[in-house]
Amino acid sequence: MSSILEMDGEGPFDSLEGNAAFTRLVQKALAAAASLSTPLAQVNELQLDTAGAGPTAGVATLVSGTVTVATTRVVAGSVILLSPRGNTAAGDLDIQTITPGVSFVIRSSSGTDARDVAWAIINPIV
Repeated sequence: MSSILEMDGEGPFDSLEGNAAFTRLVQKALAAAASLSTPLAQVNELQLDTAGAGPTAGVATLVSGTVTVATTRVVAGSVILLSPRGNTAAGDLDIQTITPGVSFVIRSSSGTDARDVAWAIINPIV
């Protein structure tokens, strides 16, 4: 059994056609959104919670190249933005592990890294 979807008479897009049909549908949707005279979203200011057991942003200090950040707001699909403070040549930063609802670990490629690292969590809408 197949599913049929039409968009502005450009269909039908049959799910049995595979990715090509879906790609055409997405391209049409993006073109329609781009043609809007009013933006879909505009952000003038972003405020993040930095206090309590569930902060969504903060600054952590690496000790021997690693630090565990405790926050109840981290989930498996979190995107965590990192911004090193100080010597950026000290090592590359990444997220080593995420324990949903508990913490995440920031790791430097340098085992002697002791910089401060600003972080912010962006969670998916579910």
